[in-house]
Amino acid sequence: MCAAHKKQAFRPGTSLLQEPARDLDYGFLTHYPEKIEMITRNLLIAAASMVVSVGTAGAAEVDASAAEALLKKSGCFKCHAVDKKRDGPSFKETSAKYKGKADGVDKVTKQITTSPKIKVDGVEETHDALKTKDAKDIRNAVDWILSR
Repeated sequence: MCAAHKKQAFRPGTSLLQEPARDLDYGFLTHYPEKIEMITRNLLIAAASMVVSVGTAGAAEVDASAAEALLKKSGCFKCHAVDKKRDGPSFKETSAKYKGKADGVDKVTKQITTSPKIKVDGVEETHDALKTKDAKDIRNAVDWILSR
């Protein structure tokens, strides 16, 4: 133990609260620059890992088979395909339009849950809503659409 640490050692019969504040020397880390570098590197790695995991959390949680089953049950594939335009835009087009935008999830959710009026070949129709009210199933379908 170096001299800087010896004066901070706990003395039996005393508490840290009884020690005068002037005896506390936080400069002891300057004796170990390699430790500071290692701690800093580890903190940066941990922070980067958290950012990556948060950024990919939505994409990793998509249950593709459940989303496709719900879209099929709701009749979405009658007018939409994954990568070809039919009466409605392809899911790939929808994804390109809304993916990564702040309001993208909200706009797709509104489109597939509220039965809005749409124009198909110049004729106004009601867009069918998903055949579920379960928020998790709806979000899974939206994430699936946006992941195309």
